Amino acid sequence: MLVSSVICQAQCHAVVLAPEDDGGYSASAPGVPGAYSDGDTEAESLANIADTIAT
Repeated sequence: MLVSSVICQAQCHAVVLAPEDDGGYSASAPGVPGAYSDGDTEAESLANIADTIAT
């Protein structure tokens, strides 16, 4: 499990990245209910979770 840099928009949120067994990464923001995402790369996962947090 990797703890990534904090994503800041209107508020800052810690993001946890974890490699998936079948490839890619899952991302979650523990302080934001329901904020889970994934992607093929770390960068894609971070972009996806940032979009999830923003909506």
